[in-house]
This record gives sequence, C-alpha cells and structure tokens, in this order.
Amino acid sequence: VMNRSFERVVAFAGDFSPLLALHALVPTVAAASGREPRLSIALPLSMTTLERHFTFSRQALREGRWWTTASYMLLHGNQAHALSNLQSILVAGPAATETLGVNGAMLTYVAAGVAAALDPFDFGTQRLERIVERWGVGERVRRVFNLSGASEVVGERLGDKLSKAFDEARRTAVHAVAKKVNENVRSLGASAGVSAFVAIDTCVVAEALLLGRRCDANAVLHVVSSVFYFAHEWRLIDAQDNIGHGAHLTGAAVGVAAFVLCRVFRRRSSRWRNYGHGYSGRAPSSPTA
Repeated sequence: VMNRSFERVVAFAGDFSPLLALHALVPTVAAASGREPRLSIALPLSMTTLERHFTFSRQALREGRWWTTASYMLLHGNQAHALSNLQSILVAGPAATETLGVNGAMLTYVAAGVAAALDPFDFGTQRLERIVERWGVGERVRRVFNLSGASEVVGERLGDKLSKAFDEARRTAVHAVAKKVNENVRSLGASAGVSAFVAIDTCVVAEALLLGRRCDANAVLHVVSSVFYFAHEWRLIDAQDNIGHGAHLTGAAVGVAAFVLCRVFRRRSSRWRNYGHGYSGRAPSSPTA
C-alpha cells in the first residue's frame, strides 16, 4: 500500500511538474525582502515586481493587470507557507489528476485560484460585516437610550426605534465600507487551488464509500475530517488572522463542481458509447410472407 501511494505521488509530481516549477521560480515575499534565503532556482524578482505582477487586488484588476487573477497563486509569504501548500497538494493532487486527467486538474487548479480572487460569493465583504455584527453596536445604543429616557416606557420605545434605525444605517454603511476596503485587499498563495484538490480527493473517497468500493475506517475518517475542516473554515470567515478562509471555501466549491461535471460527462459518454455499440447501422429487415 505504501509503495502504491508513493508511486501515485511521484506520478502526480511528474505530471504536475510545469506548475510546480513555476511555483519554485517565484521567490517568497520573505526571500525577496531578505528575511529568508532565496531558492537557488528562484528568479531575482524584486519586491516591487512581486507586488505589481504577483499579488491580486481589485484595484490591480481595474488598472488592467488581469493576469494577477492567476499569477498571485505563484507567490507565497514565506517558505513555511509554500511548503504547507506543497504538502497538501502532493497528498490530494493524485486523486485530482486520476479523476480529471492532468489537463483537467491543471485547469481546475487555476480556475479555483481565479474564482477565489474574483470572490463570486462576496466572502470579503461578509467578513467585515460579520466582525461589526459581533460588536453589537445597535444593542449598546438601545441600552443607552433605555437608561437616559425621561421615563422607562418612553426611553425603551425611543431606544428601540433608534436602535433599529441605527442598525439599518450601520448595515448599509458597513456594506459600502467593506466593498471599498475589499478593493485594496491583496491576495497571494495557492491555497484556493489546493482546497480544490482536497475537495476532489474527499469526493473520490466519499463516492467509493457510497458505492461500496471501500468500507474501512480510514476512508470514513478521511471524509469526516475533510467535512469538519471546511465547516471550520466557514466558521472562521470573519477571523482576523490574515488567512483567506473564504478563498479556501471558493476553491473547494470549484473542486466539487469539477468532480460532479466530470462524473456527469463520463456517464453520458459511456451511454453514447453503449448506444453506438448497440446500433448496427443497418435498416431493419421487413418480415417475409
């Protein structure tokens, strides 16, 4: 079993070597700034070049640097960040190439990164909105007016009305501010593409369990741990830790979509092949008297 797993990883590394080589050619932010050694094969790119051509922001997109929607995946903060993504991609990658093919896996990997950059689910805005919701400012305003009213009844009614009005205005303002802040948020790292591969790997194992091809504790734990991981990512969307948890979820969604589309396409192709084999191409003979 160990030999088979190792062979899968080696085969994947060989198939995926063009993208892995691109990752190695781009130095980390820490290396470019002199805070850690630069890999011998890394290009001598300056911090200015990395910031302009290998980090994504909506501002960069408006300025016409459309390639940053994908090139930001090649840049990592430091070697620990890069090695963490490399480890995950080597573990989950073989299932992606075996399911989608090498070209399909590469396309899904890049598509997940592009989708995470464009943020179709608007996770960036939701993040700031959730942070402000945790502050409960509207509730504090209501309490202040409850205490400061001339009478308890008048104070409570006035406080409730002002609290509701304040909450509505706050939600509108926070949404507008979050949109504006999102324009200048810079993204880097390949975690969205890695998340797509992790999601595909989970789907493959879950499918094997459902179809009875596998029935072992390792497979069950594999699926359960992945589900808990992505559920935890959902809970951490509004965490103030400079990690793109929303990007991870977007990448996972792209991976699941790629897996489903692949399965649907293969089933339809199989049906067409079966139909073609069953059809002889001759007109039916007429009955004889």
